[in-house]
Amino acid sequence: MSPGSVTGSGQVQLQRQLARLDCPVQGFEPQNDQTAEVPTSLKLQTGAYTTYNGQPYGSILHYYGYSQTETYTVLDQNGNAIAESGVTANETITGVSANPSGTVNSSPGPIGVNSEGQFLDYQSFGFSSPPAPQPGEYLKTKQTISITLAGTSYQVRINCIDAGYSSVTITDVTDDSGASCK
Repeated sequence: MSPGSVTGSGQVQLQRQLARLDCPVQGFEPQNDQTAEVPTSLKLQTGAYTTYNGQPYGSILHYYGYSQTETYTVLDQNGNAIAESGVTANETITGVSANPSGTVNSSPGPIGVNSEGQFLDYQSFGFSSPPAPQPGEYLKTKQTISITLAGTSYQVRINCIDAGYSSVTITDVTDDSGASCK
């Protein structure tokens, strides 16, 4: 090597020295620590229980049974309500067992989530002709609820629903993907 020449490693060392001595170092500090809201769970609040003895219920002219209103709040990964426009809830209902045998009706389509991050769900068990459900009669279903936010669907809850002749029990089995709801 001749005097005054610089090798590749010398150049790297020289650049390091210049950067350390003469050049200000600019760092990046995040100015905002916000993360995107992602729906991860639902909070359930049980509401009104109504019995029917031949009164109209939805599209059924004469209903014999009951209905219970459920209010769900959509929660993000931090446990905060997601309260923004365009959020919808969808459900899939799968029949598990019933006595007497019959059909299971599910939601007609997406349900809008209100400005407080909430939507309503109605659990009902009854018939279009008398009598109302009697002791020993039941309807067991599995309900899967998904939330759509910004065009992406997130499965957030799985319920086992046990509708007895006079009451309904909702069990959250989201953490047990193999739950049969029997």
